[in-house]
Amino acid sequence: MTEVEKIAKREAARKKDAEQRLSNKKSNAGPPWSKGDLVLLIKATKKFPAGSLKRWDQIAAVVNKLTDNKAIVREANECIKKATELTKLDRQWSSQQQNAAASQSTASSASSAWSEAQQKQLEAGLRAIPSGTMPQEERWKKISEGVEGKSPENCVARFNFLRASLKK
Repeated sequence: MTEVEKIAKREAARKKDAEQRLSNKKSNAGPPWSKGDLVLLIKATKKFPAGSLKRWDQIAAVVNKLTDNKAIVREANECIKKATELTKLDRQWSSQQQNAAASQSTASSASSAWSEAQQKQLEAGLRAIPSGTMPQEERWKKISEGVEGKSPENCVARFNFLRASLKK
């Protein structure tokens, strides 16, 4: 048998094994979980914390008792599998949220960087349009129009930052 035939045979065996594992997972999956059942599962896991006597049997009993679909009876091992799956999803979601927050803070810190020219434009705008000459919102809008690449909110934030740093 040539090397190519051996590799092809191994690949076919791996593929067959993967298909068999997938079909076994599907057959062991049980009926799908409704949103209501998932809510019950989450509430029951909070009601019966880790270390409770026969915790998963109690959780399964609560889910079975309060579910809308009485035809489906959940076993303790089904509840364990689903709770584990939900925990993994929650961790993934949390890490995605943290990554998004980190990238957003990086982007906002980049927009909060002020060049010398922008700082001078802000100072000129503050001198040209003194406080009390018009409504604050309109004043900051006019000031920001004279500051390249900055919004009224950026200008207000910069002003407050500078004022606070001068008070120190």
